[in-house]
Amino acid sequence: MDALIGEEQLAYNNIHTTLSDALTEYSLPCGLRNFNRDRLEEYHTASVKFFTDRVPHSLQKLRRIKCPVKLAHSGGDVAFPIALTQELLQRLLDAGVDAELDVIEGAPHFGTVTHFEEFNPRIHDFIISHTMDEVPPEPKVVISPFEAYLFPFGWTPGADATHIEEHAYKYDFRAALDRVYKPSP
Repeated sequence: MDALIGEEQLAYNNIHTTLSDALTEYSLPCGLRNFNRDRLEEYHTASVKFFTDRVPHSLQKLRRIKCPVKLAHSGGDVAFPIALTQELLQRLLDAGVDAELDVIEGAPHFGTVTHFEEFNPRIHDFIISHTMDEVPPEPKVVISPFEAYLFPFGWTPGADATHIEEHAYKYDFRAALDRVYKPSP
């Protein structure tokens, strides 16, 4: 349960939406299969060492990038402070890469989930500004291929789009674990 609470804090800074909770519920069984008591070292590597043992890419490797790069930083990310993203931006620029940085203030690590209304237009505009061919008109309706997977876990499209309340309710981690580990009859 501690790991699950830590994941919620890292991913969403305890901002609960129907989408963040559905993603947690959907991924919980997979996480429990992959990172159980027998695989604690692997879990530690994926959840801690990934952040603490990072090594910057060499300028030689960065020089191989031949397309423009948009760094979109979540301003409220508890794992990656803005200084790390600014360092990456500077390394990209030093390597001669056409790079820019955009910061979404207050967005947690998974800011594309909680602050998609801010992220999506910026990424869209960046891609469009670097597209040479004519871009077809956008479709009137876009349906995520993930909708069918997330509906059963409580996602309500549109419910989270206009308003996110921090700590709007307390997520019931115990109930989530009970749903995964259903007692045998």
